[in-house]
Amino acid sequence: MNTVDHLTNSREMQRAQMQNLTRRMVAHAKNKTTDFAEDPLPVPVGVYSDADRAEAEISKIFLKVPLVAGLSCDMPDKGSRMVFEVAGRSILIMRGKDNKVRAFLNACRHRGVRLTEECTTATRITCPFHGWTYDLEGKLIGLPGKAAFDGLKQGELGLTAVPVVEWNGLILVRADPDGKPIDAEEYFGELSPLLRSLNLENLAPVKKHKEKVAANWKFAQDTFFEGYHFSSLHPETISASSINNSLVHDSWGPHQRVMMSYKFFEEWGNLPEEEWDEVPYQGIHLLFPNTILYVGNLEALVKDKGDHTDRQIFGFWRGFPDGEANRSYTLLETYRPASQSDPETIKEYTDVTDFIIQVITTEDYALCEQGQKNLQTLPRNTNLYFGRNECALQSIHGALNELIDQ
Repeated sequence: MNTVDHLTNSREMQRAQMQNLTRRMVAHAKNKTTDFAEDPLPVPVGVYSDADRAEAEISKIFLKVPLVAGLSCDMPDKGSRMVFEVAGRSILIMRGKDNKVRAFLNACRHRGVRLTEECTTATRITCPFHGWTYDLEGKLIGLPGKAAFDGLKQGELGLTAVPVVEWNGLILVRADPDGKPIDAEEYFGELSPLLRSLNLENLAPVKKHKEKVAANWKFAQDTFFEGYHFSSLHPETISASSINNSLVHDSWGPHQRVMMSYKFFEEWGNLPEEEWDEVPYQGIHLLFPNTILYVGNLEALVKDKGDHTDRQIFGFWRGFPDGEANRSYTLLETYRPASQSDPETIKEYTDVTDFIIQVITTEDYALCEQGQKNLQTLPRNTNLYFGRNECALQSIHGALNELIDQ
């Protein structure tokens, strides 16, 4: 399929997806309803606070499951390298002269020192301790004082590889040298066509921000997948345009999508569909287990039926445990279509990004930190509860528990 056909098909898939979402959201807005799970779900408080649970999540999830390490545009050139930190393990990702992405433990084979902390471009990488040097394929090509290592085979002293794959603009890593290769199509399953339609391979970075949170990574992540809190926690920000406690939810295995209802949908409930304006594709997706992919648009509504994917904004918000059950950090990273490159438009993207970061950090995460203090002290037999209206959270935690219980 040529580029023009691919872009046309991508736009049509996004449009069809959004038409379906819009019909469902308009119905909810008209009837003052939301998507429901079958029953409320009790959640043991230890899911957020127990050290044993936190350790199990690191060993069974963060070091075993494919994770989004970054985007292709984060390392666009031959010789580009990127450091990906996960659960205390440092992964070095490099793009070879053959343009292929490879990943290794960020540890010299001599004394285990980290080779680099920087995301730079070079044809080789040299350990700062004793000068052992490796090429972009992880081979040891420079061994100072080679005579001191007689008896060792230099060809067997390359960097330790970990599974990595570059797929439609995403770079996925499994942070386990003994892990099986990553099949992205299999991992994303029925979500794959939608992800392909987003043209993530054609993005450019806008802004990157790291936020440390004194709360469990799941507590922080949970706030993105329900709109039950909008009117109480976001009265002057999100609640200004969105209906409280009104969303649609879809799941593809462990992967999720939610979309909140806009207030203008209340008016559309009394109009024939042909009189609705077009809503550009958007949604909050969970690329399981910890990558939130927010797809939005610089315009909430459009009057014509043309192509509006060139005004999309993409947020990749990745949460990680940070050593203890009650500590985490989030990488809040925003991208734009590479075609949107003039300074005035880039400023629009930056302004939207700054607003998003402000809401997340000063409203959502501030409350999470207060709540985590309670969760650390509640009796161990305490249950929390996800309501029927928090169906996405029920699905996410069910998928996490399934991995923990294996």
